[in-house]
Amino acid sequence: MRYMPRVKAGRRLGGTLFPTQHPLRAAPPRPRGGPAAPNSYRARVEARRTLKALYGALPSGPLQRALRQLEGDPAALLRRLERRLDVLVYRANWALTLREARHTVVRGGIRVNGRTQCRPGQALRPGDLLQVDPRWAPRVLARLQDNLRERRFLQHRPPHLEVRETTLQALLLFSPQEMRQPLPLPLHALKAR
Repeated sequence: MRYMPRVKAGRRLGGTLFPTQHPLRAAPPRPRGGPAAPNSYRARVEARRTLKALYGALPSGPLQRALRQLEGDPAALLRRLERRLDVLVYRANWALTLREARHTVVRGGIRVNGRTQCRPGQALRPGDLLQVDPRWAPRVLARLQDNLRERRFLQHRPPHLEVRETTLQALLLFSPQEMRQPLPLPLHALKAR
């Protein structure tokens, strides 16, 4: 898939991808051509496009492999994605975007159970403790203060994550069952062929 700015991709999908994103324009992009007839291939492509927009650049091959491993259960795929380290850093409001959360993890700014982790795709288990590395704490605190001042942060905390702002720690309480998504995600279209 070609690169597309996130705001434009959100307008194309019909909603706001991130709550910190620019407000939608009054009119969506101009329609080009006639209305396309709905089909299963198009629904699958749109579902993958929405999933990639919500959870970062996920290649199609690993996405299909993950769906096959999970017996074609798209809800299990979403639960697995919600346990990723970079997604949990984003949900804890330690980063403004998933891209920034991924950068923080890759650069060694997050510790899991006291050990520095550099793999953003690592799936965490219930009971794992995330904390910001002391060298990164001033950056994260400054970012949190900027976000609070400008009201650019997630409006709701997920119930599966307990966050302590004073110590910059987060505890994964249980495996997430359902997540409120900013866009409707047609899970039935994600099933493997």
